[in-house]
This record gives sequence, C-alpha cells and structure tokens, in this order.
Amino acid sequence: MSSSASSSREPRRIQVSVRAKDLKNAASRFKKSDPYAVLTITGGPYDGRRLGRTETIRNNLSPDWCKIFIVDFWAPGTYCPITIGIFDDNGDKNTDPMQARSDRPGEADVGMGEATCDLHEMIESPGNERSVDLPHEGRIFMHAVDSVGQSGGGSSSTHGGSTSFHGASSSASAPPTLPLQPLGSRFKLHIRGLDLDNVESGILGLNRTDPYFEISKKFIDHSSGITRWKPVYRSAHVKNILNPFWDEFYIDLEILCNCDLDWPLKLTVLDHDKKTRHKIVGSVEVTASAMMRHRSVNGNNADRENAFQLQNGAGRICILAADVILP
Repeated sequence: MSSSASSSREPRRIQVSVRAKDLKNAASRFKKSDPYAVLTITGGPYDGRRLGRTETIRNNLSPDWCKIFIVDFWAPGTYCPITIGIFDDNGDKNTDPMQARSDRPGEADVGMGEATCDLHEMIESPGNERSVDLPHEGRIFMHAVDSVGQSGGGSSSTHGGSTSFHGASSSASAPPTLPLQPLGSRFKLHIRGLDLDNVESGILGLNRTDPYFEISKKFIDHSSGITRWKPVYRSAHVKNILNPFWDEFYIDLEILCNCDLDWPLKLTVLDHDKKTRHKIVGSVEVTASAMMRHRSVNGNNADRENAFQLQNGAGRICILAADVILP
C-alpha cells in the first residue's frame, strides 16, 4: 500500500454540529418546546458510542445548538452512522441551559423526532451539511468538517512556546498570520456592552433591551461556495439594561476558532424575548487576536476608544479580558 493510501485511512479529527428547523411542538398548547439533541453512533465498528448532548434552547422550534462534538477516531471509508435524537427538556427550568448535563434524556423529557446520517455523507455534502426530514414535522441539519490542522491553513496544531500578538491586523477577514495554538488551549473572555440600542422600548418607552450575545465562527466550503456562521457560544441574557456586564467564561480554542487566533468570528448582540423571536441589536466581525489587542486599557470598564463598534451604530462591545490559557 502506498504512503498516500495509508495516510488517507488514518483517523481524522472532525467537528460535528447540528441544528433543526420547524420542529413539531411537543409542549402544551400555549408554550413552545425547549429542545436539545443527543448524538449516538448506531452502526459500524463504533456502534453504541455516545457523542453527547447539546445544550437546551428554550422556547424554540428552530434551534441552532452551540455544542460542537469532536470525533477523533473516524477514518475515511469507515461506516459511521450518527443518530440524532431531539427531545423537549421538561426538567428544571431554572437550570442553566448551557450547563453540562447527562447525555441521557430525562424521565419527563418528550421525544420530538430522530434522524440518522453517515458521517462521510455529511462531510461530502455541499457546505459539509446534510439535511434529513423528520417523520412527522421538521428537519435536522448535520454539519461535519475537518478540525485543527486539516482546514483553514496554518502551522502545526501541536507547537509549543509563546506567541507575540503585536502588529497583527485587526481585520477579521485578514489571512492567518499567527501559528496555531496547542490542542487543549482555552480562551478566557469577559465583555460588556456600551450604549446599546433599545429595541424593546414599548408603547410608553419605558422598557429596556434584555441583551445577550452569541459568538459564531465562519465556515466556508470552497467547492460549493457555501458560507455559514456557526454559533459556538451563547451567553445568558441580562434584564432591562443598555450597558450590560456579561459573565466571564472560558471556551476551548478548538471549538472557538480551530486553534487559529485569526479565524473569522462574529459577535452578535440580541434582545431576549420570552414570547417572540429574539431581535438582533447589532453585530461585528472579530478574531480572537483582535479581541486581545482591543482589551480595555488600565482596567477601564467603559473604554469606548478600544471598544468594537456594532454595525449601524447599535452600540459598542468593550473587551474586559481576552487571554489564551495554554494546556
């Protein structure tokens, strides 16, 4: 066997994510379901292996889950069907929906449908995404793409040592100029909003936006020309405020930006609405390296000069902390 044929059979590191559209409501008459998904391999040499469970998204029949599953054992040509089961979360509503939970459905949770697709079919589909209609109502979309060191360019994902961040471009669309960070690295981020637009003023103008933010990373399938922004983190919302502080958090760099600090990201601020569709306040394209360069100076938590401007003048995002934590 040639070396090229042998290497093609070596395990690849794959990122798998899921979303759904127009699910059938499994909640009571005047409520919407709180869906989450459970992914399990149901055939081939890895039959029975559980990949895990997504977060719960409240009151949403077209969820786009942030959770990304890493598959690091699959080799091309290996049969690897993945079954996605969707359930309505009927557990404690006060539990943080982003919090890690058991990958087994709760006793009171109701099935909303399931679909199965082979991993190879996902990777080879246009946009690296395969869609399957559910038996009763709705559709599941399954996305699979190569992870660190196999897409997006850059140098080895296992290098060590420190990295200099000075002099790099602040444009999120600039070509990668920094080496990939080691697998297992995390990114610490703490941000706040400044002067956000009030998109929930109400009839008397007394209401205020309930802001939260999402971070999405850019995927491009160059063979089909399909581009997609995949959410990788979603904050909790803060009630009735136009200058919010959101909680500091840590996220795996592979999940955030494929360990590439210049990978294009988008930060979107939205107004949380319990009854209707959440409204977009504004967004800005960034990179992890740009957020590190735009950190507020001298601990100033209202540093407007270094803050990112949301499009259409919808407010600013102030970076209070942005740091790479090496493994």
